Formats: sequence, structure tokens, C-alpha cells
Amino acid sequence: MCKCSRCGGSGYECYDEDGRMVQDACYHCGATGQVDEETHFHDQLHYVAQEMAWKSVKQTIRNMNSDPDGEGFEFCAAENMMSPYDMEQCMVYERIGTFMDELSALSFEEQKEYIRKLEANEDISPI
Repeated sequence: MCKCSRCGGSGYECYDEDGRMVQDACYHCGATGQVDEETHFHDQLHYVAQEMAWKSVKQTIRNMNSDPDGEGFEFCAAENMMSPYDMEQCMVYERIGTFMDELSALSFEEQKEYIRKLEANEDISPI
């Protein structure tokens, strides 16, 4: 069994709800603090996809801001009635699923290599 990545092995998650901290059982591990090997592997793949999504979004923002004929990322966020932070978060969340699909299509060995890079803090480029 592996330590749950959501609760850090405590079996409980803390979060802010209306300005007060709330502690609740971790749904990911069933409040045990541990997950099986397969769940741990998929959690790690999700973190790889998340890293890829962040890099992809950061590159998109740089491209939007460097376009001399464009309006820039902040203007686009305002057009969507969002703060730049919220727009960036939405873009990342949208892309995580895309990268998870692409990672799922890879061989098991390729997936393990991406996880190894994540754990070694090596650069992970978007697929």
C-alpha cells in the first residue's frame, strides 16, 4: 500500500469553507491514509498531466502576450469576465484531461518514464 497523495497519509483533508477550516474524511483513500499501487500510479500520471498542462498554459500566455497585433492574455481574460488568475486555472483544468488521454495512450514503460522524470524533478515537456 502507498501513502495517499491527497491527504498525505492522514486520512483527512482540510479545506477552507466560508472562511473557516473544515476537516473531513479523505474520499480518495476512504480515510485510511493509504491507496493501492494502481491508484498511486494513476495519481502520479495525473501529476505528470498537471505539470504538462501548466507548461502548456504558460507557453500559451507568453504567446498571447508577445503577439504585437494581439490584445494580450489579461484582455482576453477580461473579455471572458474573469481575472487572469481564474482564466489561467480554467485553461489548466481543461488541458489536464487532454494530457491524461494522451498519457493513457502511451505504453506502460513510457508512462513509467514520465513518472520517473516527475519524481526526479526533471523537465517534463508537454506531449
